[in-house]
Amino acid sequence: MSLDLLIHYLYSLSSELVKTGKKDTAMFFSERCNILENSGIDSSDAKDALKELTTCRAIAQYGNFSFKEEEILDKAIEEAIDLCST
Repeated sequence: MSLDLLIHYLYSLSSELVKTGKKDTAMFFSERCNILENSGIDSSDAKDALKELTTCRAIAQYGNFSFKEEEILDKAIEEAIDLCST
């Protein structure tokens, strides 16, 4: 469980989403990534971003994610859940 790992997954996911033309969805993850990088893990903005990430699994279904995109999202969600529980 690591903030750095979560940020890595969010960057990877955003990059994959842009490649497949899902720029609006990529922006959602990119914005949360920026918050986590710039706000510090204990800030209220970062806590809100983590909470949003723990509940965003449905985006994959509605966004018609590829297997690779869904796999990265699952890893990001797991990291966010772990970070919320610490």
